[in-house]
Amino acid sequence: MKKLLATGLLICSPLALANWTLTDESDVTFLSTKNTNITEVHHFRSLTGKVTDKGKATVSIDLSSADTGIPIRDERLLKMLFEVTEFPKAEISAVIPEHILNAALAGKTSSVSLPVQLNFHGVTKTLETEVLVMPAMDKTVAVVSTRPVLLKAEDFGVAAGVEALRNIAGLKEISATVPVSFNLLFSR
Repeated sequence: MKKLLATGLLICSPLALANWTLTDESDVTFLSTKNTNITEVHHFRSLTGKVTDKGKATVSIDLSSADTGIPIRDERLLKMLFEVTEFPKAEISAVIPEHILNAALAGKTSSVSLPVQLNFHGVTKTLETEVLVMPAMDKTVAVVSTRPVLLKAEDFGVAAGVEALRNIAGLKEISATVPVSFNLLFSR
């Protein structure tokens, strides 16, 4: 999921960003909705990422770092939906266009739609993401989603996991579409 993360990787030109890495201040959040109108915000505590000398950006989300604020829910999410024993990470990759890099390096903010590859639960999908790429202080570039990325459970083979969570929690429903947003900071 954090498909989204990858988009943030647009800042790099093959040479200029060869040594850029994702900082600890980066964040990927996702929403869950249950019983029609109860929506909660969750996030992942552990992300890693980089941009290679070829302009390929990658972000890896440690799915076991999901934090919903309720330990038993975290445990169930990891076991029943993410199945972290078999699928410990979500991986995102994108290739950054040179003109976006050049704009960020020149101190300008760019708004762009990028195709991003998300590998989650053993399924890889291409997703379009809308992001802002902007220079930040101390040789840092921010990549921020301007619209949530909507991930559908059936697209990644986890609809049965959503249903299992619904049953064990005794809920009438859990939305099978999850909005994901991100704020990625890359530093040299």
